[in-house]
Amino acid sequence: GTSVKVPGCVSVVHIAVELAGGNLVSVHGQSDARVARGMLAMLLEGLNGLDTATILSVDAAAVTELARLRSFLPPGRNDAIANILRCIHSELRIKAGLAPAEDA
Repeated sequence: GTSVKVPGCVSVVHIAVELAGGNLVSVHGQSDARVARGMLAMLLEGLNGLDTATILSVDAAAVTELARLRSFLPPGRNDAIANILRCIHSELRIKAGLAPAEDA
């Protein structure tokens, strides 16, 4: 599928979102930075195979807290998780034919 660059990230991050049968989602990504690749891998491991509604309900702050990353990463890196997730949500809404998020 077509990948898009995640806006707002310090490093270059690209994601591609695909809808599979049964409304299940497949997300792929890549980055030029190791830390971003690690965050991306964590997000993709948790999101791949879930349905659209479940993924759209995932909150970036909750992910950061659950992974206990906030105390280890500087603010810009914590923001990266939110930026990546926001981009995944946006792409997923487009693929699913849903209206853009209110806060977009």
